[in-house]
Amino acid sequence: MEKEKLEEIKIKYDNIWGFQDGFARVKLNGKWGFINDKGEEICEIKYDWVGGFKNGFARVRIDDKYGLMNDKGEEICEIKYNYVYDFKDGIAIVEIGGEYKYIDKNGNEYFKKN
Repeated sequence: MEKEKLEEIKIKYDNIWGFQDGFARVKLNGKWGFINDKGEEICEIKYDWVGGFKNGFARVRIDDKYGLMNDKGEEICEIKYNYVYDFKDGIAIVEIGGEYKYIDKNGNEYFKKN
């Protein structure tokens, strides 16, 4: 990324975390979101917390509920889980109401773990 562009990005946001898998976490007015390597926002800066991208997905949180975002900036599932784990072999474990479920990369819940 050009030095001038990086300086412009630094001025716009309150905080910037380094790039991971082509995206950086940015903070503005107490909320988090992501920019790509061109400095473009890929999603609304609205989250209370965001994790770094891994395998094309990032964990996001609003209030005390978690969800997942893809590398297009789309939430692949409703932000309703007590916790979400990173994807492994195309599956993520999510916890809601004391129960664990599996979701796929489209956000479909399809199996309940006992």
